[in-house]
Amino acid sequence: MKLEVNTERWITLKEAAVHLNVSRSWLYQRGQSAGVPRVQLGTKYRYRISDLDDWIQAKDHE
Repeated sequence: MKLEVNTERWITLKEAAVHLNVSRSWLYQRGQSAGVPRVQLGTKYRYRISDLDDWIQAKDHE
Protein backbone atom coordinates (compact mmCIF):
# COMPACT_ATOMS: atom_id res chain seq x y z
CA MET A 1 0.00 0.00 0.00
CA LYS A 2 1.43 3.33 -1.08
CA LEU A 3 0.55 6.56 0.72
CA GLU A 4 0.09 9.49 -1.64
CA VAL A 5 1.55 12.74 -0.35
CA ASN A 6 0.20 16.04 -1.63
CA THR A 7 3.12 18.45 -1.86
CA GLU A 8 1.14 21.39 -3.22
CA ARG A 9 1.85 24.40 -1.06
CA TRP A 10 -0.85 26.52 0.52
CA ILE A 11 -0.92 30.14 -0.63
CA THR A 12 -1.85 33.29 1.25
CA LEU A 13 -4.97 35.40 0.81
CA LYS A 14 -2.90 37.98 -1.08
CA GLU A 15 -1.56 35.34 -3.50
CA ALA A 16 -5.03 33.84 -3.96
CA ALA A 17 -6.51 37.26 -4.73
CA VAL A 18 -3.88 37.79 -7.44
CA HIS A 19 -4.56 34.31 -8.85
CA LEU A 20 -8.31 34.98 -8.98
CA ASN A 21 -7.87 38.59 -10.13
CA VAL A 22 -10.00 39.96 -7.28
CA SER A 23 -9.21 42.35 -4.46
CA ARG A 24 -7.96 41.03 -1.15
CA SER A 25 -10.91 42.68 0.61
CA TRP A 26 -13.42 40.92 -1.70
CA LEU A 27 -11.77 37.57 -1.10
CA TYR A 28 -11.66 38.10 2.67
CA GLN A 29 -15.17 39.50 3.06
CA ARG A 30 -17.12 37.62 0.40
CA GLY A 31 -15.03 34.55 -0.33
CA GLN A 32 -16.93 32.26 2.01
CA SER A 33 -20.37 33.27 0.75
CA ALA A 34 -19.13 32.89 -2.85
CA GLY A 35 -17.95 29.37 -2.04
CA VAL A 36 -14.24 29.97 -2.55
CA PRO A 37 -12.46 26.91 -1.07
CA ARG A 38 -10.21 27.87 1.82
CA VAL A 39 -8.92 26.71 5.16
CA GLN A 40 -8.73 28.92 8.22
CA LEU A 41 -5.64 28.52 10.39
CA GLY A 42 -6.11 30.69 13.43
CA THR A 43 -6.93 34.13 12.03
CA LYS A 44 -5.38 33.47 8.60
CA TYR A 45 -6.86 31.88 5.48
CA ARG A 46 -4.91 29.59 3.18
CA TYR A 47 -5.76 28.38 -0.32
CA ARG A 48 -4.56 25.74 -2.78
CA ILE A 49 -4.24 26.80 -6.41
CA SER A 50 -5.73 23.51 -7.63
CA ASP A 51 -8.82 24.07 -5.46
CA LEU A 52 -9.17 27.64 -6.77
CA ASP A 53 -8.84 26.45 -10.37
CA ASP A 54 -11.47 23.74 -9.80
CA TRP A 55 -13.80 26.34 -8.25
CA ILE A 56 -13.34 28.69 -11.23
CA GLN A 57 -14.12 25.86 -13.68
CA ALA A 58 -17.24 24.90 -11.74
CA LYS A 59 -18.40 28.55 -11.78
CA ASP A 60 -17.88 28.67 -15.56
CA HIS A 61 -20.24 25.69 -15.99
CA GLU A 62 -23.09 27.07 -13.87
